[in-house]
Amino acid sequence: MDDVTAITQVILKERQGRDRGWFEQEASCFHPQSRVHITWFDGPGAEFVQLSRASMPRASDPVTGSRHPWYITGSIGPWPRCLPKSR
Repeated sequence: MDDVTAITQVILKERQGRDRGWFEQEASCFHPQSRVHITWFDGPGAEFVQLSRASMPRASDPVTGSRHPWYITGSIGPWPRCLPKSR
């Protein structure tokens, strides 16, 4: 596996963990000395995971465990287009 693919896989694993509330999986993607810098947070990866866990409600979907009812419908340019899932 080349470096770009390996890094991409770590990012996807971290995003999946956060989106689905699998915080142990999310935490496993951060190096102990990692730093996250985004609009609402700037600090260590471990603290980011803790705040992510605290800020999200319990899972609502009994099948996926996801609190985010989104699905991919196609693409616009290089990015998938995501729309709210209708129930």
